[in-house]
Amino acid sequence: MGLSLHINAEIWRAHITAFSTQHPGLVPVIKGEGYGLGATRLVHEVNRLGIKRLAVGTPTEADEIGALYAGEILILTPWRPGQHRTPGAIHTLSSLTAIESWHDQAPVVVEILTDTRRHGIPRSEYGGLAKLIGGVSCQGLVFHLPLSPTRSPQEMVATEIRNLIEDGISPTSFNRTIWVSHMPATDLTNLREKYPSIIFLERVGTKLWLGAAKAMRSTATVLDKQRVTSGDRVGYRQRRVRKNGWLLIVAGGTQHGIGLEAPPSDLSFLGRLKILSKAILVVAGIQRSPYSYAGKRLLFAEPPHMQCSLLFWVGEGAPEIGNEIDVTLRHTTTRFDEITE
Repeated sequence: MGLSLHINAEIWRAHITAFSTQHPGLVPVIKGEGYGLGATRLVHEVNRLGIKRLAVGTPTEADEIGALYAGEILILTPWRPGQHRTPGAIHTLSSLTAIESWHDQAPVVVEILTDTRRHGIPRSEYGGLAKLIGGVSCQGLVFHLPLSPTRSPQEMVATEIRNLIEDGISPTSFNRTIWVSHMPATDLTNLREKYPSIIFLERVGTKLWLGAAKAMRSTATVLDKQRVTSGDRVGYRQRRVRKNGWLLIVAGGTQHGIGLEAPPSDLSFLGRLKILSKAILVVAGIQRSPYSYAGKRLLFAEPPHMQCSLLFWVGEGAPEIGNEIDVTLRHTTTRFDEITE
């Protein structure tokens, strides 16, 4: 009982297997809570597929996964001078200062600045990179691309390859290997055809692990229910209810990621209208929850508590204590109480 994720293992694993077959050079990414599925489960899947390299976000994640995985582990967060190194892992270097400070032949990759502008060495420093890259055991160049690019991802990478070579950086100095993320399949195919001597490795997380949406269902247990009438005060903040119905106490709170939202990413005209509509509802005291029952989206009675949420059901027909109701969640920000296959 609690906040649960139910996985149709047959459908989910069929998707993972097909995806890995269709994406040569696949490097599975396992970060955070394992995309809501649990990092241990994902490592076992990588082992099942026989994939010899994967990527994690942080050194801590590399330490946790290392006991379960014998292949190469790439750490995506850039190493900075003075930081701890994870033995056996491939660290990311994203500045000339980091390359100068590395000092030994432990494996690394060098990140190139892209339009994402998160980490990386810019074009203006390629000359300096040409002088330093031979001093480290570079296992490839890293290109972290935007999810919504304003120019062709293929041309973006091809342009930088040309610039790197023009500035004296030989493909042999980076092991003739380029690691990319968020690259459309057709663009990646075109790059492989254009540069047949270069190995392109594709880092993928969300599409690999969460691409079979129909194989997953999230539910929450109804822990308790209280009949309420219009005007009653409820919850920590003693807000009044406006209609007769039921107060539902269901599993899932801030500890699980319930109520956690990222800043809006859709700033188109329609996207802005949705933001405005939601804001108007909040001002009016109406806050939609991710929970639903009998096809009806439920409202929060107040902000989520740490381990449960208070919801409002109008009228009769409310779910019973112990029932499981559906909840739509963003897996990358969710911590489930249990995961079943």
